[in-house]
Amino acid sequence: MRNSFIKIFTVVCIALFSLKGNAQQDPMYTQYMYNMSVINPAYALDDLGMLNVGGVYRNQWAGMDGAPETANFFAHTGLSERIEAGISIVHDEIGDIVKENNLYADVAYVLPVSETSKLSFGVKAGVTFFDANLTALETGNNEQVDPAAQNVSEAFPNFGVGAYWFGDKYYVGLSAPNLFTSKHLENETGLARLGEENIHYFLTGGYVFDLNQNLKLKPAFMARAVEGAPLSVDITANVLLYNRFEAGVAYRFDETVSGLVNFRVTPELRIGYAYDYTTGNLYFLTGGYVFDLNQNLKLKPAFMARAVEGAPLSVDITANVLLYNRFEAGVAYRFDETVSGLVNFRVTPELRIGYAYDYTTGNLSDFNDGTHEIMVLFDLDLLGLSKGYNVSPRFF
Repeated sequence: MRNSFIKIFTVVCIALFSLKGNAQQDPMYTQYMYNMSVINPAYALDDLGMLNVGGVYRNQWAGMDGAPETANFFAHTGLSERIEAGISIVHDEIGDIVKENNLYADVAYVLPVSETSKLSFGVKAGVTFFDANLTALETGNNEQVDPAAQNVSEAFPNFGVGAYWFGDKYYVGLSAPNLFTSKHLENETGLARLGEENIHYFLTGGYVFDLNQNLKLKPAFMARAVEGAPLSVDITANVLLYNRFEAGVAYRFDETVSGLVNFRVTPELRIGYAYDYTTGNLYFLTGGYVFDLNQNLKLKPAFMARAVEGAPLSVDITANVLLYNRFEAGVAYRFDETVSGLVNFRVTPELRIGYAYDYTTGNLSDFNDGTHEIMVLFDLDLLGLSKGYNVSPRFF
C-alpha cells in the first residue's frame, strides 16, 4: 500500500512540473514554515479539533519608497480524520500603485501511508482582485503621464494544487498555488499594455532533531521555481528551546541573509519576527597607505572598488590628512556619482566623532540635497593591553 501512495505522489510531482502557464507573482516569505497553507493547499495539521489561526506582515526593502508590503491571514482546521480545510487572505501592495487582494479556500485529503507517515493532496480555489493606479505614477518633472498608463481594476479566478508527505518529525511538500493564466494589462482602448504573471512551483521540506530533552534543531528548505526567473532556494536552521523560544538563521542564495525569532507567549499564541538583509553578488576591493609627511602630519590616501552583478563598477578614491593624531580632514570622489568632504576629531583617546557630506554629481543631482553621514567611534580597552588610536594610523 505504501508503494502505491509513493507512486501517486510521484505522478502528482510530474504533473505539477509539466504544467505551463502564466499566473500570479507570489510574494516571498522568510517564515514560510509557519505559513505553509498559503503556499501549499495540501498542508495538514493532523490534529482533529485544533484550529490553527495566524497572520504574517512583511515589509520588504524597508526604507525604500514604494517597497513591497505583504500581509496575510490564514485559518486551518481538521473537519474529520481524512479531510482538512482552511482559508487564506493575502494583501500585496507596491507603493500606492499596485494593490492585489487574494481570497482562497483550501481542502486537503489525508491518506495514511504507514504507522508514522501520511500523504495529503490538496486543492486551492479563490479569486484575485488586482488594481493598478498607473495615473498616480510620478515622473519627477511634472510631465504628463503616458496615455498608456491607464488605471486597471480586474478580478480573476485562481486555482492551485499540492501534495504534502509528513510525519511527526519531518515533512516534504510540492505545490503550485496558482495555475491559471492571467494577464492584468492587455490590449485595451487601442493601447498595447502587458502585465503577464507566471506560475510558481514550491518544493519544501524540514526535519526536527532532538538534541536533548529541551533543545531541538529544525532545519528546513524551500525551493521556488518560476518561468523567466532564476531558481530561488531558502535554507533555514532554527533551534527550539523548551518548546517555547525559537531562533534561527536563513539564507536565500545570492539574495538575502535572515534572522528569525519567535516566542510562544501562551500554549495557544506564538509571536515571531524575521529580518532579511539583502546580499546579492557584491564584491569589494580596498586599499590604503599612510605617508608620514612630518612628525605631526600624515597623508592617508585610500580606495574602494565595488562590483555587483548587473550594475556598473563603483570606485571611490579618498585623500585624508591627519594632524597631531587628533584632527582629520579630506576629500573623496566616487566616479560619476559623488564628491565628498570628510572631517573627524578625536575628542578623547577613546572617542572619535566624524562627519561626511556627499554631493551628487550624477543624474540624481537635481532630485536631492546631498547625503549626510555622522560617525561615532569608541575604543574600550578591556584588558589594558592597547595604547589606543596611536598604535596605528591606518584607519580609513
